[in-house]
Amino acid sequence: MKIFLFIYLFLITFSASAQTYTTNVKGVVVKNVKCSDSSLWANVVNRNNVDLGTITVKVTVFDSDGDPIDSGDARFSLGATD
Repeated sequence: MKIFLFIYLFLITFSASAQTYTTNVKGVVVKNVKCSDSSLWANVVNRNNVDLGTITVKVTVFDSDGDPIDSGDARFSLGATD
């Protein structure tokens, strides 16, 4: 299963921690996104009561002109809520 998340980077150091981003998987959101220099941190939240197993999150970062400047992915397990 793949989750696609596109983060728009308008400044070198950017914080969007108050935002919640939807994904292409119902019930899965991304919160507390923080970007600094070449690092990106975020919480991927499974609001479902179903274990989604191992997922891949793909991220593309864009500059203020809308041009892609970097991309990457991470794999991890996304369990069900209790």
